[in-house]
Amino acid sequence: MPVLWDGPGGLVLRVLGSVAIAALVIHTVARPTQVASASMEPTLTTGERVVVKRVGFDPRRVARGSLIAFAHGSTWRQPELPRTGGAKDAVRFVGDLLGVGPSHRLYTVKRAVGVGGDVVSCCSADGRLVVNGTPRTEPYLGGNFDFIPGRLDCSTSPASSRCWGPLSVPPGMLLLLGDNRANSADAVLSCRGHPGRSSCAQLVAAEQAIGTIWFTIWPIR
Repeated sequence: MPVLWDGPGGLVLRVLGSVAIAALVIHTVARPTQVASASMEPTLTTGERVVVKRVGFDPRRVARGSLIAFAHGSTWRQPELPRTGGAKDAVRFVGDLLGVGPSHRLYTVKRAVGVGGDVVSCCSADGRLVVNGTPRTEPYLGGNFDFIPGRLDCSTSPASSRCWGPLSVPPGMLLLLGDNRANSADAVLSCRGHPGRSSCAQLVAAEQAIGTIWFTIWPIR
């Protein structure tokens, strides 16, 4: 009686089995991704490869202040890139399955500063982010816009580019910012310098979040 794993047929089975295990791990346990820009410095640097923790993650319970990865299309509001058919879609399907190479979803890492039901703005009198009326201390921040109380703040004309909001975050949505605020194309890019404007934010549906940043795999620290 031939052994199931012997011969060419066994090789195919081993390859398929390995693919299935890899896909299961990527979609349920952990997924690697790459930081594409300097928007998260100094926390994460351009090109840094991180592992996203998926196991136990509930997008309906994202914690304020957590680092998350989320999936999107050509804009944050699109859940994925359009499907056009043909070879390009076939290649992207492999990427969807294995988390390597092109796929139908792009992945971005940002910090969740507001969750559903929050009212978020910037800035307090001393230039800090304000969540539900409470100024927040953010030790992880990198670059930020100039803010000089009485000379360049949210009441001056022009206002500091640090200023925006207040913004109400609807249920099921997230307000995501980069740690390098002065160099981050994030949720409030179109709101900066316009305190009081409320329809400018690019919020992300919580269901687009795939997990929290677990650890860095490159460069080795």
